[in-house]
Amino acid sequence: LAPLLSFEGGDAKILACYRDLLALCMVSSYRNDAATDRQIGKYNPVDSGVWDAEALSRDLIASIEGTITPEISAFYAVDEALKGYWGS
Repeated sequence: LAPLLSFEGGDAKILACYRDLLALCMVSSYRNDAATDRQIGKYNPVDSGVWDAEALSRDLIASIEGTITPEISAFYAVDEALKGYWGS
């Protein structure tokens, strides 16, 4: 993650879109894993109430929709991020 988060140069909106997609994927993953994590006693910021998954997802999707390009969508899009894993 460090290269994406500390990338110098490039288009700031494009980089923000990728970061937002990654964040949406992470939030979705925590949401999907909440019940299992609770059962095994694993910390989960969504299940613990530290993160409001619905509000975070809504804000991230709004940001992504304002910056996503066809090229990014061809690689990774909101519907994939909502599944909670990176890649297809």
